Amino acid sequence: HQHVESEKSPCSHLAIVGMFDYFIGGLYCGQTLDYRFNPKTKSPKVIQQSVHLIGGGGLARDIIACFGNQIHFAGIWDDALHAGNDFQGIPVLGTLNELMEVKQAECIIAVGQPLIRKKIFENLKGKAGWATLIHPDARVYDPTSVVIGQGSILFPQAYLTVGCKIDMNCVLHLQSGLHHDAQIGAHSILMPGAKITCAANLPECSKLLTNEVVSSL
Repeated sequence: HQHVESEKSPCSHLAIVGMFDYFIGGLYCGQTLDYRFNPKTKSPKVIQQSVHLIGGGGLARDIIACFGNQIHFAGIWDDALHAGNDFQGIPVLGTLNELMEVKQAECIIAVGQPLIRKKIFENLKGKAGWATLIHPDARVYDPTSVVIGQGSILFPQAYLTVGCKIDMNCVLHLQSGLHHDAQIGAHSILMPGAKITCAANLPECSKLLTNEVVSSL
């Protein structure tokens, strides 16, 4: 069974930074520093740094619930929320325009609509850093052949096998995964249990719904 919800719009090509942008069990800061997993020693370089969440809805609640024990969230930025309020134990700091005034903020886009993710990502390009969140319970089985773009999120039990490529600003939710040589375009979302198999390619700004599968066969 296959169903892909795709939000298409003209877009310039977004290159994935580096051959292998990956950090096990925590935080990758994609703009200011280069973190590379060492397949020989199995040890990443570790950084302790706060992350700002953009968006205060259901996806933000999931991120806080799943990553709150690993990462310190500095605050929430959302045009619809009032600064000074509390969101899931995280302070609301202001609007997106106010976020642009914060220097060297490492951010994650916690929005579940691909086209909105893309708009925010492009509006903040050069004005914010992008953290990449990979939960300790996510699995990358052949890290030397996998690419994970900056700003992406791998939830618990998300997985990548071999030769997989995730472009910038993507979300792999709980128990979603990519099989050999599968690819995801920028700003796309795999909902819980969704899978891409057999070298299939999910276009930019796509959303694969819960437990659905895309395959090239």
